[in-house]
Amino acid sequence: MKNSSKQSNKHITAVIIIIAALILALVAGSVTFAEYTKSTRAKRVVATYFTGGVLFSSNYLVVNSNPTVNVYKRFVYTNSADVPAAGTITVCNYAQGNPGSTYETDIVYRLTASIVKVTEPGGVLTKTAATAAEIGSKTVTVSLNDGSAVTLSSSNVSNDFGTSTLSWLKASTDICSVTFSADFTDNSDGLCLYLCAAPEPPAGRNYANIYTIDAVFSPTVSIQEARNTWKGEFNDDMSKTPDHYDGFNYVISGTGAGTCTLKWRSDKLSISQIFLLNTTGTSGTETSDGVTWNTFEFSVDSDIINRYDLQFYYQEGVSFASWAELAGSEGSPATVGCVILEYTE
Repeated sequence: MKNSSKQSNKHITAVIIIIAALILALVAGSVTFAEYTKSTRAKRVVATYFTGGVLFSSNYLVVNSNPTVNVYKRFVYTNSADVPAAGTITVCNYAQGNPGSTYETDIVYRLTASIVKVTEPGGVLTKTAATAAEIGSKTVTVSLNDGSAVTLSSSNVSNDFGTSTLSWLKASTDICSVTFSADFTDNSDGLCLYLCAAPEPPAGRNYANIYTIDAVFSPTVSIQEARNTWKGEFNDDMSKTPDHYDGFNYVISGTGAGTCTLKWRSDKLSISQIFLLNTTGTSGTETSDGVTWNTFEFSVDSDIINRYDLQFYYQEGVSFASWAELAGSEGSPATVGCVILEYTE
C-alpha cells in the first residue's frame, strides 16, 4: 500500500511537470509568433485610447497622455464681436454617445482652469502661462455645476476647483460653464482658456484606462463655413524618426456633422481593427495613379463624438525615411502621405 502511494505521487508529479512544460511551450510559442508576425523592430508602446470609448470623457476635452507637451485646441463661438462667447463643457463617467455603460467605480478628479498663451512654432501648438500684461482687461468666467462662478483675469490667472466625484451608480455628468469677455474675441494675441480634468484616485488605488482630459479654448466670431471641419493627423512625437515606433497613433477630430472618408495605402500600412469594429461605416478600396488605397467611410457628429483615436501599423518589410513620407507635407512642392482624411459636410 505504501509503495502504491509513492508510485501514484510520482505519476501525479510527472503529469504536473508535463502540463507545466506544455503551458510554457505554448506561451513561448505564442510570443515568438507575435514577434514574428508584427515586425522585427524593437517594440515600443503605442498608446491605446480604446476607440470603443474611454469611460472618462467630455464633449470637448480631449484624452491627453502628455498634457505638458500635447495641446488640443477648441473654439467657443459668438455671433458678434460685441457679444461674449460662451459655452458648456461636460465631464462624464461614460463614453461620449453611450451613457448606458459607466466606469466601474466612482471617479474622483480635479478640475483646473487658467488663462494661457498659445503659439504655433513650427506648426506645433504650445501653451505657456499668460502674464498679467498680456491679459490686460480680458476676463473669463468659469463655474462648475452649481458652484460659484470664478472670474479669471490679470489679477487671478488660474483657479483650482478642487476635486469632484462622478458616481458609478449612474451615468454622471459635471457641467463647466465658461463665458469670455467681449474683447476676448480679438484673439490675435493667442490668449486662450485652458481647462484640465485630471483623475485623482484615492490613496492606494489606481484607475485602469482613465486618463487626463484637457483642451485650450479660443473664443471667435462664428463663421459657419469655418465651424464645420474635420481633420486627421498623426499624434506621435515627431522629434523622433518614424522608425523609432512600431506603430503610429492617429487622431480624427473636428466640429460639425457630415461624412469622413479615411484612406490609407494598403501596401504601406494596416489599420487598427478595434477602430473598424467599433465604428459604423463602409469599407472599400480605390486605385489612383497605380496606388491602391483602403477606404473607410463613416458619419461624424461632434455633438455625439468629436474625436476618434486609432492606430496604424507597418506592413511587413516597410519603413519610412521621414514623417513627410508617412504623413505628407504642405508647401511647394506638397507631398501626399500614406493616410488621407476627406470630410464632406
